[in-house]
This record gives sequence, structure tokens and C-alpha cells, in this order.
Amino acid sequence: MAQLLDSCFGRLFSLPVRRLLAGKVVHGMLTRQVVMKKKYEMWPVFGGKPLRFSLVEFGEVTGLPCGEFEEGYSIDYELSPTEENYAYWEKLIGTDRDVLVEDLVRMVLEDALMPGWRKLRLCLIIIVDGVLVPTSQKPKPSLKHVNLGKNLKKFFAFQWGRESFLWAIRPMKQGPKEMGKCEDPNGEFCKKLRQKSIRLLGFPQALQLVAFEAIPQLPIQAGGDDSVTLLNYPGKFLPQHAGLTVYDLRKAEHDPGLLVQHMMEITGTHEEQWGVWDDEKYDKKVDYLNGLIREGHVFSKSDWGGGDAGEPFFVYRVKNDKKRKGKAVGGVTAGPVLKQRQLSGYFTRGSLVDAEEHSRMVARVEELGTEVLRLKVVVEKQGGSWRSGRLS
Repeated sequence: MAQLLDSCFGRLFSLPVRRLLAGKVVHGMLTRQVVMKKKYEMWPVFGGKPLRFSLVEFGEVTGLPCGEFEEGYSIDYELSPTEENYAYWEKLIGTDRDVLVEDLVRMVLEDALMPGWRKLRLCLIIIVDGVLVPTSQKPKPSLKHVNLGKNLKKFFAFQWGRESFLWAIRPMKQGPKEMGKCEDPNGEFCKKLRQKSIRLLGFPQALQLVAFEAIPQLPIQAGGDDSVTLLNYPGKFLPQHAGLTVYDLRKAEHDPGLLVQHMMEITGTHEEQWGVWDDEKYDKKVDYLNGLIREGHVFSKSDWGGGDAGEPFFVYRVKNDKKRKGKAVGGVTAGPVLKQRQLSGYFTRGSLVDAEEHSRMVARVEELGTEVLRLKVVVEKQGGSWRSGRLS
């Protein structure tokens, strides 16, 4: 553990748990981004104020190395599945070539007599292929990463931040226009964002970490503090349905005192070309945006037009806890609006006289329901109309 904390992965263990929960913030940033030519930058606009997500921000919030790859390296490169290349795999993992990352976790937890050299390398593969560079829903160890673990010095010196960021940014942006294949990449991307779920790769939580850093209202909405980290978290698993909701995001976005840090600056000591791309595309619109930021322009929602209109319009309003009352046709005042729920929910334990009385009330309600259905049939036979309603 001391070796892990002293390595390039050490910063990951100090990440605050509350900034990693759920994925509504990630989706919220994806749906608010500006369309651009840049390959390695994303500019979400939150409350009319733009913020950048690039390799610089990724490296700043994760602490991972984001320098240049060695000449000719590509993240899509894989070792050929030869017996020679699988020799170290069999030494470290075993003969099973279809093993999953979750199997490696089980091996580390259950084998109390596992030698330290092997346990450390398995943990490194779990961190890399299970957290930073997962490329499937059920992550598997990568042959090239397993073989890189032969030499720990090279493993720790590898540019894991750049590798993870590249996997993450690809599905976060619209693809290129291809004649005959994809004529409207922006429209296709909007369709994907309107799905119930979206498949992301790499370490997309970094976008959420950047949003929490750049938008002070988000940590306020989340509540709590940053004292609970991954290293001292008491549970074995993070909760799946926790963190900020869509309502929390919109509440922060409509906050009159909303502040947004447009971009992060490189801190610390890094080699030349840290966080920079040789093959980045030039976009004059992004260049103009950067110029406005340098001049101290105060952005507002009116600066941003366009957008996708495929979703129904959302009307923001403050929640009213008072009972709503309305008037029915004919001037008869309606009772309080009740939410639809199970019949038993209307009768609390204290209000029930006994089981017999409860049964009598349930039977009476069912009888009334049958009578309503009978009346509906009569009205329809007479050519009348039936207005749907709820039985209170």
C-alpha cells in the first residue's frame, strides 16, 4: 500500500467520495457542451458560463501523468496473443485467458499467502484496467498492461493520465462526419444522449471531479464535506443511487450567485508538452472564446443560442410544500391532490380500529370502484364522454 500511495496512483486514493457518486453530473455536462472541431477539448456551458474539460483539467484533478507517449504509441495498440506474450500472464494470473478484473479482486482478497510482488502487480492491473482504462462493461486485464508490469519502474512512469483521458473523451463528443455512413454526427450524438443509459469508457468521473472543482454550488448541493475519501471510506462498495440528481443540477444552474471557473492552469512541475497535443485541430470559435475569457467577459445565458430541442421543455419552479387546491367544473371546490399509491398507504397503523374494520373499508372502496366502472360503461353506451380521473 505504501508503494501505491507513493506512486502516480496515490492521488486517486485521496479523492473525496461525495465527488464520485452517481453520474448525473457527467451526463449534465455532456448535454450542455458546445459543438466544436477540437478533438481533445470539451466546453460545457453551465448557467450560461463555459468551462473547459481537457487533458490539463484531467491531470489536475487525478494527479496522473499526462506527458507525451513514446514515439509511435497508440492506445489502440495491443500485443499479439502469442504463447511468448502470454508467458508472463500465466506466471502472474494463471492459465485462464478470459479472466475478468473482478476475478483478480477475488484472488487478492482470498489468498492470504500471496507473495507481495504478485499482489502489488495484480492491484496495479485492477486500478488500470478496472478503473482508469476499462473498455467493456465487464473489464478484463489487458495483455499489454500485464506485460508492462514486469518492470515496475516503467509501469509507474507510463503516461496513464493521457491514456485514460483518450479513452474517456472519445464517446463524450460527436463523431466525425462520414459520407454515406454518418451524415449528421451532431444529431446522432443528441439521440445517444437522450437514451436511458450511455456507454462511456476510460475514467469519465474525472469530468465530474472537474465540475465540482469549477462550480462551487455543486459541492454545496451535495452536502457533507471532503473528509471521507476512498482511502478511509468505511464500506466495501460505493452506493449506486446516491449523489446529485437532475433537480440538484438545475437548482445550482439557476442560483443567482452561480460562479464557474472557466479553466484550470497547470500546477506543479511537469516535463515539456505535458497536457498538450501535437495533432489538435484549430477552431477559430474556441480561439474567440478564449479571447473573451482573457478579456474578463461576463458570460450570460443570452450569449448561447441553438441547441437540441428533442426533449420536452423543462419549466423550473420552486417546490411548494403547501397543499394545492383547485376548483372543479361548476364551482365545486376540489379536495387536496393526492399522489397515487397503494390503498393500504392511506391507512396508518394508528388509524385502524381493528382488522375487521380495515377489511370492511377495503371492501367498500372496491365496491365503489366496481360501481364507477359500471357507470362508465353506461355513459359510453349512451354516446357520452368519460373524463378520466383518480379515485381518492
